[in-house]
Amino acid sequence: MTTVCVFGGTGFLGLRAARRLAEEGMQVRIAVRHPERRPSVLRDARMEQITVVGADIRDRSSVAAAVAGANAVVNAVSAYVAKGGVTFKAVHEEGALTLAREAAAASPLGTEQLASLFADSADTVQLDATVAELRKAAPNRASTEYYAAVAAFLHGDANEAVARAQKAIALDPHYAPTYDLAGAAYTKLDQLEPARRAFDKSLSFDAHDSTAYENLGVLELNAGNRAAAAKYFAEALWLVPESAVSREGLRRARTGSP
Repeated sequence: MTTVCVFGGTGFLGLRAARRLAEEGMQVRIAVRHPERRPSVLRDARMEQITVVGADIRDRSSVAAAVAGANAVVNAVSAYVAKGGVTFKAVHEEGALTLAREAAAASPLGTEQLASLFADSADTVQLDATVAELRKAAPNRASTEYYAAVAAFLHGDANEAVARAQKAIALDPHYAPTYDLAGAAYTKLDQLEPARRAFDKSLSFDAHDSTAYENLGVLELNAGNRAAAAKYFAEALWLVPESAVSREGLRRARTGSP
């Protein structure tokens, strides 16, 4: 039976994830700081395959013990109010990294999570090292080529990013993140039609991909198509109202100012 360890599994999101996993026949291990606060809903007879263990995402040894033997790990931990040592940085940055590292020790999927964190933070040194680990553990996964493409893009090598993205697509044409990355790389190379096709393909997987709308807005704005650009930026802002890039793009599209 598949075992999934859910950190923060007694919270709003984590509890629902844990119950859904259990209902689908998986063994669920909920990892929380206070295991004695087991929600009554988890005592339902149908949820007998759920166990609760103590673990603090800020403590590496307890995280390692919690994920040991698990086939997959879910991070649903959230700090709504910073208090004492429970800070946003300790939980959402350092804690997430700790959990990803421990998961990576057992599975290529965990290493992918590490790569995602380093890509998001543009940490090319750590990302390069993680991609090297992915190449050893999962050389034929689309995600390995995708993160290699991200690394190349962050290093400023758009041609290499496109080449790696194309390899990822060849391995798995349904690995959606590749298309946004490919579109960004084509844009850097001033290859606007391939870029537009890549962003459109991304939207075919997820019509709520704000990044694709934003990038299409930039493309249309640079091409002088202000009305089309405004439409894309407005769509991106509807999905992510706090996006400064979309807000500025929409202003430029509407006013024609630089």
